Amino acid sequence: MELRLKEFDPGLCKCKEHSQGIQGIFIGVEGEKKLYCFTCLQDNPLVKCEKIEEIISSKGIKALYRQVSKPIKANLKEFTNSVNMISKSHIEQHFDRIKKHVNEILDKICSSMKERTLTLFDGFADKFNYKKSTQQLCDIINNFANDHILPDGPELEEYLKLFLWIKRMPTTLEKFRGFLETRLIDLEKEIDKLNTSLNATLEKYEATGYQDFYKDLDKTATMYLTRVKEDEIMNARSISYSPWVMGKKVIRMNVN
Repeated sequence: MELRLKEFDPGLCKCKEHSQGIQGIFIGVEGEKKLYCFTCLQDNPLVKCEKIEEIISSKGIKALYRQVSKPIKANLKEFTNSVNMISKSHIEQHFDRIKKHVNEILDKICSSMKERTLTLFDGFADKFNYKKSTQQLCDIINNFANDHILPDGPELEEYLKLFLWIKRMPTTLEKFRGFLETRLIDLEKEIDKLNTSLNATLEKYEATGYQDFYKDLDKTATMYLTRVKEDEIMNARSISYSPWVMGKKVIRMNVN
């Protein structure tokens, strides 16, 4: 295959119209006549042709390779550097911020739950302050003693209610402790639900999230590359790199 490519001489191919060797090739508008012999070139002096051996030959391909390899390698290297830079700086920084933000939210939720639970317990614990309550009983009796009377009225009723409340405190507190412990179990369930929700969100994103992004990127990049490729081919066809007719420069002019 390589030997046949090297030996191939497009100039030996004949023009169908004049049976002469092909000298030029028109790379312009699609659909127009492409191959020109000496007579064709004389008949069409304004057609911008390239030398056939510079386009359709091993020599032409190698020249093209040398022409594009350096800028392509430079662009690919630059792109790789950009990806590495984004990966190390942008992506890592963003994920560090996300992790920090998530941890801050979790700390805030945990602190809030702990604080509200302890505040709630402290508020109810104050109701079981037997020292304070027994002192209140003493204060009521002191009032009776100062007045040297024991009235059968509201103050006595208050004393009896408080007395019975203090007497029932151990039993009531035991029941209340059971109630709070049950609510703490419910709190643990809420925390488990939060943890499950976070894990499910992360697992879903890990499984499909960024894959959807790359699918969309691949689709849009393919569409963009196709459009750019077509535009570049059109631009290339509208420019003559070495206008040549019978070895002479000619006026740059597109064929209508």
